[in-house]
Amino acid sequence: MDFFERSGLVAIGSRTRLLSERLLRDAREINLLYGSDLKPKWFPVFYLLLQDGVGVVKDLAASTGQSHPAVVKVVGELVKAGLVERKPHPTDGRSSLISLTAKGKALGERTREVVPPVEATVKEIMGECAHDLWQALAEWEKALDRRSLLKRAIDIRKAKSAEKLAIVPYNYTAIHRQAWYDLNEAWVSQYFVMEEADHKSLRDPEGYILDKGGHILIAEYEGQPVGTCGLIKMDDPLYDYELAKMCIAPKVHGLGFGYLLGRAALVLAKDKGAKAVYLETNHQLQPAIALYRKLGFVDVVGNPSPYARCDVKMGINL
Repeated sequence: MDFFERSGLVAIGSRTRLLSERLLRDAREINLLYGSDLKPKWFPVFYLLLQDGVGVVKDLAASTGQSHPAVVKVVGELVKAGLVERKPHPTDGRSSLISLTAKGKALGERTREVVPPVEATVKEIMGECAHDLWQALAEWEKALDRRSLLKRAIDIRKAKSAEKLAIVPYNYTAIHRQAWYDLNEAWVSQYFVMEEADHKSLRDPEGYILDKGGHILIAEYEGQPVGTCGLIKMDDPLYDYELAKMCIAPKVHGLGFGYLLGRAALVLAKDKGAKAVYLETNHQLQPAIALYRKLGFVDVVGNPSPYARCDVKMGINL
C-alpha cells in the first residue's frame, strides 16, 4: 500500500477499485460457501429480477446505475447460463421482458440465504470504523452528479491556465502584426477559403481596423500570442462595433481562452461607449456559435456580408 501513501488523493480511483475488487472476491467466496455460483457482476441485475419478477433492460440499467450496453451484456451472460429468459414485450416491440428461469429461481433461493450474513458482516465492519462508508458513497455520488470529476479537473485546468493569460491591445510590433495574420489565416484556411476581405483585413490591420476607430486585442499565453479579436467600428444605426477575426490557436484549445478574449472585447467596447455589438459567422461552426451565445449574443437579421461564408448573424446589447 506504499503507493497510496505516496500518491495521496490523486489515486482515489485506483484505491476504490482495489477495495471493490477485494470485496467482490470475498463476495464470490461467500456465494460458493452457500452453494451459489452467482458471479458478483451479475448480482445487481439478478437481484432486481429476483425481487421484481420481471424487468426490461432500460429499467434495469436505470435502477443499477449501469450503462445500457453493460446490462445487455450481463443479461446475455445470464441467458447463456440458463438463469434468465427473454420474452417479447406485449406493447413495445423494441424491448424484451426478462425474467428468471426455473434454474434462476432455484439459485435465487440460495442467494436469499446469502443476504443476511453479508449484511451482518458489513455492519460488523462498519461498527469497527469511524466513518460510515455507505453514507460517504452516497454523498460522493451526489457530488459527482452535481459536477463530475472530469468537469472539476477541466475547470481547475482552465483557472490555472488563465493565470498565465494576458489580453493586451495590439501594439503595432512585428510580433503582433505577424500573429494577427498567421493565427487568422490558419483558422480561416482550416474551414474555408481565404477571401479578398480576409486578405485586406489581415495584411493591413492598422488601416482596415485601427485607423478607422476600431480596436484589436491579442491574447498572450506565457508571453506568446495565441489569440486575436478585432472590434471594427461600424456606421450602423443599431451597432457600434463588429466583433471580428476572433480565433484561438489550436494548441491552447479547451482552456476557455475564447470566452475570456470575447468577454474582454465586449468590456472594451462598452468602455468605449458602445451600446451594441454585431458579428457574423457560419452555421457549421457550432462550437463558435455556442461560445457567442454564452457571451450573450442572439441571432439577428443583418446587412449583406462581404464574406460569402457568413450565413449567421448575431448581436448583443451592452
